Amino acid sequence: MTGAELIVFFNEFGCSDKYTRSGLPNNWSRREYTDHRLKELNGSPEFKKLIEALIDSRKVEAPDSISLKIAELIKHDGYLLKKNELEIYKVEGTQPEDPISIEAHFEEIKENIINSIENARFTIWIAVAWFTDKDIGNALWRKHKAGVNVRVVVNDDENTNKYGLKFNTQGELPQNTSQQVS
Repeated sequence: MTGAELIVFFNEFGCSDKYTRSGLPNNWSRREYTDHRLKELNGSPEFKKLIEALIDSRKVEAPDSISLKIAELIKHDGYLLKKNELEIYKVEGTQPEDPISIEAHFEEIKENIINSIENARFTIWIAVAWFTDKDIGNALWRKHKAGVNVRVVVNDDENTNKYGLKFNTQGELPQNTSQQVS
């Protein structure tokens, strides 16, 4: 695919990139862009749809030979590629290795949050009213740099503007300093 075609393709699965005169985001090559987006989508419901789109017989020639190559690659992440009764390839797998449990914490809350972040392997999605804790922000930054899909949603309001962390900052957040979003 061309760079513009890659943007259109990945945007079908939740990305929101734009192809500009300078090319792909971050001046990535097509391979770098594709690798980054695949890592970001791995473990998400959109990833399965993306894989299935790559071998959709309405869009590609020789889906059977393509499926063999893809099946070999994705098996290491716990996915299986199977043809259903309609001769359509479907992705199965990636069930959680451990049952998902929900625990309420009333003590050592910050330590529990950081521990959960440090143990995440694929995805961390957070939605909170305000985000002000630098230690938790730095733990998220480290996981992001390690390739984990990290997304944070916060209110766009006066409190966030005045006290919230800047998520567009490059590198770890400074300790023991106040930080304002402009």
